[in-house]
Amino acid sequence: MTEIIEKELVELAKKGDEAALTKIVRDNSDRLYTLLVRLLRNEQEAQDALQETFITMIKKISTFGGKSSLFTWLYRIATNIALMKLRSRQRVDELDIDDSKLSDDVHGGGIVPFPSQPDLELHRKETKQALDEAVENLPAKYRSVFILRDIEQVSIAEASKILEISEENVKTRLRRARIFLRNELAERLV
Repeated sequence: MTEIIEKELVELAKKGDEAALTKIVRDNSDRLYTLLVRLLRNEQEAQDALQETFITMIKKISTFGGKSSLFTWLYRIATNIALMKLRSRQRVDELDIDDSKLSDDVHGGGIVPFPSQPDLELHRKETKQALDEAVENLPAKYRSVFILRDIEQVSIAEASKILEISEENVKTRLRRARIFLRNELAERLV
């Protein structure tokens, strides 16, 4: 959606135009739902969070100032709702993963290398399942950054705005998430 069309759509939505609100919902539902399923790991909770996202959007569209794209603003709302749901499940940082295992040392012995022998490689389906399970084991603060950057391909600046953390913090969390996933997958693929 071009910036001009988005501004017009937002202005109509601010005036309560149901067609504009419906277009915003239709244009953003799929990506937001995918994000929410990945964050919450539960389709029903993701559907509930998606509905809450759009209810919040309708209530607060008048406060949208256009400093970020509409998409970024909606992602921020959806991510915040998902993180609140995760907190209510008391899982955000309570997972049994020690941050000391997420060393920033990319050359040291803290990282297990991927196996290089072709006969050890898993089939595509098994590899995807192993990756999904590894992502599921990430603490929420790392999982949200990983999903936004590496799966949804949101820029560092956008991820920073969505998660309301510094760009440096996005980079640090992403690096730790990747190291954790690399180690998890290396163990599974050996």
